[in-house]
Amino acid sequence: IDPAAEIARLKLPTLLVRGASDIQVSAVDLDLLARARPDARALVIPECNHVFKQAPADIGDRQAQLKSYDPSAPLVSGLVPALTEFIRSVKQK
Repeated sequence: IDPAAEIARLKLPTLLVRGASDIQVSAVDLDLLARARPDARALVIPECNHVFKQAPADIGDRQAQLKSYDPSAPLVSGLVPALTEFIRSVKQK
């Protein structure tokens, strides 16, 4: 499956969200998705991992990265407001 090809087929408002400390989805991956959907909004959350938890900026520190996948940790603070803003903007159209 080619994620960029799949997202290009969507016909609905799209928000692309990536944690800047994500060790699974790279900045290049986000760029490919954004180029496939030029009308999509993109958001990069600093010091955030793949599951939207607080993570160290140094993606090379594997031990610290793995610790950041704590299921009991709260979501990063910028995620919910960004999602809310996107949903409201879509509802208003």
